[in-house]
Amino acid sequence: MNPDPAPPRPDAEISSRVGTQVDLSARPGQSLNLEVQAGPNGAVQVSSRGSTGWRAVLRSERLYAGFGLLLAAAVLLFGLTHFPAQVTPDEVYPSLRAVELIRNGFKGEDGALLPAYLRGSTPYGLGTGVYLQVLPQLFRVNTLTWIRACNALLGLLAGLLLAAWLRFGLRLRHSWVLLPLLAGTPAWFYFSRTGLDIALTASLLLAALSSYGFYRSGRLGFIYGAVTLAMLAFYAAPAARLAVPTAVLLLALLDWQYHRSQWQLVRRALVLATALCLPLIVFLLRHPGGIIQQLAESGSYLVSNISNWQKAGQFFLAALNVIDPIAWLVVDPNLPVLYRMGPYPPFPLLLAPFTLWGGWLAIQRFHRPEYRLLWIGLLSASLGAAPFGGKLPHLLPAVPLLAAFAVIGLDAALNELAQRWRRMPGWLPGPALLLATGGGSVILLFSALTGSPRWQQDYGREGLQFGAPQVYGAALVYADSHPQRKVLVWPEWSTDPDALRRFFAPAHLERIQNGFLDPYLYRRDPAIDQLAFLLPDDLYTQIQASAKFDIGTIETIPYPNGQPAFSLVELAYSPQFEQILAQESAERRALVSGEVELGGEMVTVRNSALDIGVSANLFDGSRVSLVRTAAANPLVVELIFQQPRYLRGVLLLLGAEPIKVTVILNPDDGSKPVAYSLQTETSDAMKEAQVDFDGAYWVSSLRLEVLDERAGEPAHVHLWEIQLVESQE
Repeated sequence: MNPDPAPPRPDAEISSRVGTQVDLSARPGQSLNLEVQAGPNGAVQVSSRGSTGWRAVLRSERLYAGFGLLLAAAVLLFGLTHFPAQVTPDEVYPSLRAVELIRNGFKGEDGALLPAYLRGSTPYGLGTGVYLQVLPQLFRVNTLTWIRACNALLGLLAGLLLAAWLRFGLRLRHSWVLLPLLAGTPAWFYFSRTGLDIALTASLLLAALSSYGFYRSGRLGFIYGAVTLAMLAFYAAPAARLAVPTAVLLLALLDWQYHRSQWQLVRRALVLATALCLPLIVFLLRHPGGIIQQLAESGSYLVSNISNWQKAGQFFLAALNVIDPIAWLVVDPNLPVLYRMGPYPPFPLLLAPFTLWGGWLAIQRFHRPEYRLLWIGLLSASLGAAPFGGKLPHLLPAVPLLAAFAVIGLDAALNELAQRWRRMPGWLPGPALLLATGGGSVILLFSALTGSPRWQQDYGREGLQFGAPQVYGAALVYADSHPQRKVLVWPEWSTDPDALRRFFAPAHLERIQNGFLDPYLYRRDPAIDQLAFLLPDDLYTQIQASAKFDIGTIETIPYPNGQPAFSLVELAYSPQFEQILAQESAERRALVSGEVELGGEMVTVRNSALDIGVSANLFDGSRVSLVRTAAANPLVVELIFQQPRYLRGVLLLLGAEPIKVTVILNPDDGSKPVAYSLQTETSDAMKEAQVDFDGAYWVSSLRLEVLDERAGEPAHVHLWEIQLVESQE
């Protein structure tokens, strides 16, 4: 066998030079290995492959998207009952209204089936959130964890949908970074972890815009999701009632040609929108002034007594807040304590440059519908919040759109970096972004869970209203272990303690009640042996100092900063209780001396101690100024004249409650005092009451007693005006 191979045939020879054209597509910083194989007749086979092994894993955007999603979920869902520490009535209203809706056969207070709006802290402030809570109520009682987790999960899903659209519509490679970035944005982090309806509204609006983006990018079926989600957002909170129509109008006008090309589909979507508008139509027919009433109850300037020009100016300035850097990057001291994130501004300062860059790029590319959509969403969010001042929480729907601009800016920055640093490893941006945004969100969570007790120290009614789970939790434990006693919870620590009681103790409403300690402070009541009291620390300290009770302290509930907040106590009357009452009554009835000018003459006045107003208010002729006793009932006013007055009556301006007025005259001739009295009935408003004498008297002094017959003592008694009726004879 010949070991030498036969020479190739001339017709099979391969040319030493073969030319071809190859189109390559690579991400910034990515390196490709090309394999070129030349075949017979000038055929060329080219194959490329990226890096293998650990470099390929590090370049996997799906891997980072998964980690980003898990991180965001952990940050938004971990420790929901620990932060925010306070629970406000607005968080529990949807759950309570869901219970009432089921009980009433899904009819509202006005009898309407499936009402569009229900009562929250304002007459028509609730909607979609109530129906969201109906399903769990059919199987189990809602918990704080559930109502907060609902908002957190919906916010997470809405963010995931927006991130998917940024990847599909804007071709952003690192769109997944939106999820941990949003979780680390203080405003979104805080409100997504509450049960407030504005968080639900923001999620629904975000999901609706993302669905429309998919529809506009060719995924036509998403139009039905966009319509449904937009209408659910419209019913969810007052801030969406202008935001949704604004977005619909602008998108209809600016994308008109596209809608015309899909007219059959759009027509079916309009039928769906019309059906979803039926509850609104029913509401407007039943309550023509309902929207105006809602604005008035919310304190909106749009229904205040200012000119239309002033309203327009305030509206314009409020709408500009969405692009005001100070509103986003500085802690607003005028924002209610309930809506602050301690030392953190609503939006991260480090993201501001990327947000500005991304927003500017979106303006430059405004002709492209996917970039135009983001600005339309931001404008709609700002107009929706404008009637309520253009601030958080009503401006929350703007937060994820600002975050989307930040993602666009980050993508542009990475592309620019790849151009300048040509040897940058292709796998580097993914881990760096995950570390930066995920680490930032985890740090924010850790700070909130460990440092929030020191952020705000105003825990009372006008501040955080801290204490609902702790107060009613302690009451439940005590009620279960002491079936012979009821628990009376002092109510003035919250704006609506009854709503919180019905949420946290729905099965113990008879044995856990809200009420004051006052009825047991001023008379001996045997029923005190069947009660336990949950009292704020200042009242607990006060009754300790009064020595009226023997106090058995069961439990002390602290504020987050460690200071005592509430005490659960059992009370028994002390042996010296009646003696202390007699001493307090004498102190309450002691009169305070002063002088007022009356008819050009200085008159000595002796009256009960007051906590509102001064005695001169009674003689100034004004129906606005008044006095109120600090504790005395009746209110006593004595007038001692330098020169006798010739009087035939006294005219008083009183409140609406039933009042007994007594006038005791001391005649100037030294005869016995003469007493007259008048009984008034309950009225709808303030009333005048004139005590007429049975003739005219020269009076050296007189004493007036104004007794509120419905109240005991101590009590606050109000009086607006005293007018002496002088005889002209």
